[in-house]
Amino acid sequence: MTFAPKEKRIAYAASIFCPDIPEKDKPLFKQGLTEMAHISMREQAGADMVKAFSGREVPVVVDPTLLLTADEWRKVSRQPAWYHGGDYILTYFLGERPAVVNKLSEENGLPVVNILDKDVYEHYVTSPDEFLWAIEHAKLMYTDSFHGTVFSILFRTPFVVCNRIGSAVEEKMGSRIDTLLGYFGLDSRRGTLVNDYFVENPLAAPDWSNVDRVLERERRRADEYLRQALKL
Repeated sequence: MTFAPKEKRIAYAASIFCPDIPEKDKPLFKQGLTEMAHISMREQAGADMVKAFSGREVPVVVDPTLLLTADEWRKVSRQPAWYHGGDYILTYFLGERPAVVNKLSEENGLPVVNILDKDVYEHYVTSPDEFLWAIEHAKLMYTDSFHGTVFSILFRTPFVVCNRIGSAVEEKMGSRIDTLLGYFGLDSRRGTLVNDYFVENPLAAPDWSNVDRVLERERRRADEYLRQALKL
């Protein structure tokens, strides 16, 4: 952000994609972080990295998508063109999809709608507003996506969030999801290689009792951070 004066360099809920920064790039990171007026991170691991680079203690705040309520998101959601009634399992994987999804589909008699299936055109072209509706009305959301998890929580849709299957870097990039699940006490909804990407009773609703209280607290913290950073 060197295009802006230092006092205008503000980060809200930033996230560091890579779990490890190459040694040659560390001086650049240190300089850039030191010159920012305000920094907040989306995950604790990112905040720890900022401290390691710059010595700065920075707050961890929720992703901007969580600053809006479910009702506010519903105002921009829309039933997908592909939906013609009936229950379904929704999947949204940026990495590989685990085989357990097909097993759950067969056992429960539920079709799978895979948003990123290029072979099913109407699913693949699902728009953002349709994506929101599809998450809210699914019997189960299976995903490796941070935001797929966010909207599942907002809409109280049973979900399983998996570690991303793919390259070594992708498989390590779960710290933002760790932080997200930790906020709400939903760590039991995590699918990993250890549990074969399966959780007990995945279609049953998890304990949502902490969600409203935590969202109220974290929205207040976010508001305080932004007001301080923007001098409002």
